Order: sequence, then structure tokens, then C-alpha cells
Amino acid sequence: MLEERRNPQYTHEPSRWVKVFSTADLTFKRQIELPLTDCQDLEVSRDGKYLYALDAENAKLAVLETASGRALKVLDVGKYPLLMMALPERSE
Repeated sequence: MLEERRNPQYTHEPSRWVKVFSTADLTFKRQIELPLTDCQDLEVSRDGKYLYALDAENAKLAVLETASGRALKVLDVGKYPLLMMALPERSE
């Protein structure tokens, strides 16, 4: 779950934190600091191994390992960061 922050004027504050909960009983597990200035969207890979975090304003996509919370890569997604979408699995 992405931490949502609001300032005293009730406007959005940038957030770099994700809270991780157990899927079995919804207990809190840990908090992960993202390698982004702000995060507006999260997606998990189909196999559950990776978490993708998007900073659309700065056109950055972070790839994290879900088991450890370790950042693997931060990609520059160029001109159209809001067009991020999941690609179908490749059949080999």
C-alpha cells in the first residue's frame, strides 16, 4: 500500500514509502523506501516477484524485488510515463 501524505493545506505531498502487508492475514510486515522522488502508481508482476513503482512527474520507473524490497533498477521511461501498461507473457 502506498503511503498517502497530505500537508496542512490538504494537498498532496510526495511519498517514497510503501507499506507491505501479509496476504494471509493482512498483518503489517515492513515498510520500503522507494528510490523515487514521488510515487503515483504501483503494479506487481504476474508472478509476484517484482514491484513496479512509477514516478510519472519525473518519468521514472523503479523495479523492486518483492521478497526483499531491494531496488533492482530505476528506468527513465521517457516522454509518456502515464502510458505504462503490463505486457502479455511471452510464450516460448
